[in-house]
Amino acid sequence: MEKENNQIMLEQKLEFFDMLEEALMIPYKNMGFTFLAFCVSLPLLCFMVFFETTVQITLVEASNILKQSHVTNYIILSMSFYKQALLTVLHGAAFVALLIKYLDWSAGWNMGIVISILEEVCGIEALELSGYYSTGSTRRGQLLMLVFFVWGLGLRLPCFYAAMGGRVSGIAVTFVLISLVCLGNVMKWVACMVYFYDCKSRILEKKVDDKFAREAKVPDV
Repeated sequence: MEKENNQIMLEQKLEFFDMLEEALMIPYKNMGFTFLAFCVSLPLLCFMVFFETTVQITLVEASNILKQSHVTNYIILSMSFYKQALLTVLHGAAFVALLIKYLDWSAGWNMGIVISILEEVCGIEALELSGYYSTGSTRRGQLLMLVFFVWGLGLRLPCFYAAMGGRVSGIAVTFVLISLVCLGNVMKWVACMVYFYDCKSRILEKKVDDKFAREAKVPDV
């Protein structure tokens, strides 16, 4: 059975959307995995709701303090339009560069964790294998991490606005949105597993092709 699965992986090359589709289909096909993931995620969900609620209260209080202070408004008004535009461009460029590097590191780190679980290799060796397997596939890993980064950030921003509306309604909205964040975390690890197997199959296929190419170049004696 394992040999057949490896053969199927070698025959398939998954692109970005194919990996997302495969990751979404795994919980649908395996209800036991879905139930186990739900039970395991409950403690994380409770902790994240408490954490996000605390962070929201802090952000709301900080926002109210800034609204009452005229120092920030004075600094913004005293700056010329060109200075503001220049700072916006510089900060935007720095943000994009750091985001790309963060996504690259996140993809390698998460694949290293998957390798440490599936291949029983830990520490630096797992990270080295992650870098080796992801050779030529870094763009797909970055796109995967970008999807789940946007998912988590996009769900956390409404939590902040809900907290400003009221404590009870804010907690209710936070619970629903953080539940979706936890769902995204589960799907992220499933997608990382699919990404790992796909990268591994591509590397193995490349090694086989290189071996055949070397044998073809050897002249018959």
